[in-house]
Amino acid sequence: MARQTNKQKMFIEYYLQSFNAADAARKAGYSKDTAYQIGAENLTKPVIKAAISEKMTAVAMDTNEVLGRLAVQARGSMAPFIEVTNEGFGYLSFESDEAKDSMHLIKSINTKRTRRVIGSGDHAEQWEDEYVKVDLVDTQAALLALGKHHKLFTDQVDHNFRLNVDGVDEALDKVYGQFGKKNKG
Repeated sequence: MARQTNKQKMFIEYYLQSFNAADAARKAGYSKDTAYQIGAENLTKPVIKAAISEKMTAVAMDTNEVLGRLAVQARGSMAPFIEVTNEGFGYLSFESDEAKDSMHLIKSINTKRTRRVIGSGDHAEQWEDEYVKVDLVDTQAALLALGKHHKLFTDQVDHNFRLNVDGVDEALDKVYGQFGKKNKG
């Protein structure tokens, strides 16, 4: 198999970042005027297709990894991040080994600091408050994804059933007259 040129290697790397062939061609140094055409051509070249496929395979998750990550997310909890003092005060901490191992469950962290002075003169005290909000990944979404995978839920109701009740023909005749008898032949 032919070797890739430096521009082709750069094209592959940029393509894997954006999946936009024209953009990858421009960033790899091809002419801006022909980037669309060259990007499309590059994607048809066997050496480039093989390199892209190989890199995609190397980073792809298999089914078990996806299910494992979803299971970890579904079990996600704030517990590893909460420390409690001897006096019973709770605070967030990211220092413990368990917290460090759970950082991948954090979706966002927002902090806000407030400084204030209480009192005046010699009796003035400076206070600093910090508000920290931590959002974890959506455990409910992870549970739903796992439930769907394991077919625990059904989105469709089976309406294919037969109703067999004695006297249905007579009831229909009372409501619709001889409707039932005319259609029976």
